[in-house]
Amino acid sequence: MAKDLLLLLLLGHIVGDFYLQTNQTAKAKNDNFAALLRHSALYLVALLLAFVSVITLELALVAGALAVSHAVIDWRKSRYVQSAKDPTITANEPKLFFYDQLAHLVCLLIAAMVAVGCSDMTLSLHGWSRALLSFIDSAPRDIFNWVLLLLLVGRPAQLTIARLLTKFDPKTVDDNDGVVNAGAWIGVLERVTIALLLAVNQYAAIGLVLTAKSVARHDKIAKDQRFAEYYLLGTLLSTLWVIVAYLLIF
Repeated sequence: MAKDLLLLLLLGHIVGDFYLQTNQTAKAKNDNFAALLRHSALYLVALLLAFVSVITLELALVAGALAVSHAVIDWRKSRYVQSAKDPTITANEPKLFFYDQLAHLVCLLIAAMVAVGCSDMTLSLHGWSRALLSFIDSAPRDIFNWVLLLLLVGRPAQLTIARLLTKFDPKTVDDNDGVVNAGAWIGVLERVTIALLLAVNQYAAIGLVLTAKSVARHDKIAKDQRFAEYYLLGTLLSTLWVIVAYLLIF
C-alpha cells in the first residue's frame, strides 16, 4: 500500500516538476511570485491526475499539502538565489538542485507514510492504468511501471546528469558543433533502449548501444583527454540511472 501510494506520488512529482515546468518557468519563479504560484498549481494538477481513478478526500488533502510544501521549498530556494551575494552562486546551482529535489522526495515519503497510517483506504493501481490504457493488451501494473520508468529516464535523468557533470564540463565543445539538443535526445533514446533491453534480458546488447554512441564522438574522445573523461562519466551515469530505476520499479 505505502509503496503503491509513493509510486503514484512520484509519478505526479515527475510530471509536475519536470515535464510541466519549462526552463523559462524554472528561472522566472526565482524572481516572480506569480510564476511560482502557477508552477505550484500545475504541480497540484499533476498529483491529482495521478490519482484520477482512485481519488479520495484523503488523497486530495495529501496532494494539496504536497503542493503547499513544494511551493515553500521552491520559495526558500528562490530567496537564497536572490540574497546570495557570492558571484560563485552559479557554481553552487547543482547542489541547490539536489537539495531541492531531496527535500521534495522527503516530503513525498512522509506524505505516503502519513496517508497510509491515518487511513484504512485500499489503493490499487490496476484501476488507474486500466482506465487510461485499457486498449493495450498488457497487465495494468506493468503499464503503470513502464509509464513511470519512461518518464523517469527522460527529462529528470537529463537534468540530473547535466548538473552532476557541471564541474567536469571541459567547456571545449563548440556551440555550433552538431545538431542543437542532439546530445540530450541521444541520451534519452539511449536510456529508453537500455530499459527495453533489460526487460527482454538482452544484457549483452547494452554494450552495442554504448558502442554506437561512442562512435559518433570517437575523434573528440581520441584527441581530448578531458572530453573523454567527461563523456565516460556521462555515459556511466546515464547507464547507472536507467538500471537502478528499472530495478527499483520492477
